[in-house]
Amino acid sequence: MLDVACGTGGHIPYWQDRYRVVGLDLSPKMLAHAALKFPDIEFHLGDMMDFNLGREFDALMCLYG
Repeated sequence: MLDVACGTGGHIPYWQDRYRVVGLDLSPKMLAHAALKFPDIEFHLGDMMDFNLGREFDALMCLYG
C-alpha cells in the first residue's frame, strides 16, 4: 500500500500489520521524522502529482488531502 502525503506516518500503525506500507511525501523534514518513528518502513521523497517509484501498488491512500 502506498501512503501518499504520509507526513510523519501517523496512519501507518493502522495498516502496518495487514499491508506492506510505503510512504511518499514532499517534505524531507516530515519524512525524516517518519523514518525515525518507523525504521522498517520504506519512505520516498516525491510530489504526488508526478512521482514514479518504478512499480505498482495494490492500494493507494491519501488522507486529509
